[in-house]
Amino acid sequence: MGLASEVNVLGVGTALPARVLQGEIGRLVEERCARTDVERNRVGRFFGRSGIERRSMVLCEDEDSIAGLEAFFPLDRAPSTGERLRAFERLAGLWAERAARLALVDAGVESCDVTHVVTVSCTGVVSPGVDASLIEAIGLRRDVERVNIGFMGCHAAINALMLARRIAMSDSGACVLVVCVELCSLHLGYGWNLDRVIANALFSDGAGACVVGAAAGHSDRKPLARIVGGSSWLVPESAEDMGWRVGESGFEMTLSSRVPGKVGAGVRSWCEVWLGGYGMGIELVRHWAVHPGGPKVLDATQVGLGLDEGSLDVSRGVLRDVGNVSSVTVILILERMMRAGMGGPCVAMAFGPGLMMEGLLLELGVE
Repeated sequence: MGLASEVNVLGVGTALPARVLQGEIGRLVEERCARTDVERNRVGRFFGRSGIERRSMVLCEDEDSIAGLEAFFPLDRAPSTGERLRAFERLAGLWAERAARLALVDAGVESCDVTHVVTVSCTGVVSPGVDASLIEAIGLRRDVERVNIGFMGCHAAINALMLARRIAMSDSGACVLVVCVELCSLHLGYGWNLDRVIANALFSDGAGACVVGAAAGHSDRKPLARIVGGSSWLVPESAEDMGWRVGESGFEMTLSSRVPGKVGAGVRSWCEVWLGGYGMGIELVRHWAVHPGGPKVLDATQVGLGLDEGSLDVSRGVLRDVGNVSSVTVILILERMMRAGMGGPCVAMAFGPGLMMEGLLLELGVE
């Protein structure tokens, strides 16, 4: 096949477990992390200021019931990393499959037409992994080309979509299935540590998928968006501000209070440079799909870019309704925008360990 002149998002699908009230999760965290009245009050403040009403939790089978969490996270001991990863192995493929099926239906593409699959997760590792389980579960070709993006964090969906774009640009016949699955709640931490408590207050579970391909050749349906290009920026002297490491009792997050300030200070100059390369200015971007690392990160981004009040309402709505689903969150935000019929230039943006900024320029509502 030849080179493609443009690459589109042909379909999108998301799958979320049962959602439970943020206050109920806060009670569970308080019992496992706080030892004094002062610490209990701080847990309450973190949860109350999170901007979250409900979170998707893979261990909870029923809406607004935390029984599954209580069973997996007993009061007397924290599950080992091995126990948590065995739960990931059992559950991740199921949720990835649900999102992938929805994306393929949305795109009007058969599973046998998929030439490449890109899987993303930073919350579990197993081999054979989600890519292999998808081949069996949804009938992908046994010679499908596979890439796994692991442990990159909240911005990894953008990295995956940029990779899918490059694959499709180099081969107009390529049909790329991108699948992100994050089960963050499996790594709920015990004991008093501010980074741990903040992570416990923000992260949730789910899966999101996109079908990416050239403008023509896979479906006669109208594309949802055109992927124009993207950019990465490593913030100087920020390696200690955000991290994600394997610990003895789950994966452990480092999340400095300096992150919002560094995002706000650097986001505008970065965007001006990379958008300028596409003949765009910040003022020409109609929609902003900013990953809600937390309300302070959204506030800092809005102020740093000089955006109008309400510009990040979709991002805030996803945070409120679902929580922070790590790499899946950007797909959740874009799906809401696409389903609402939003059109025009859109920037998707996320921040992850490094401190790394990742951005994606899209044109929503392609004619």
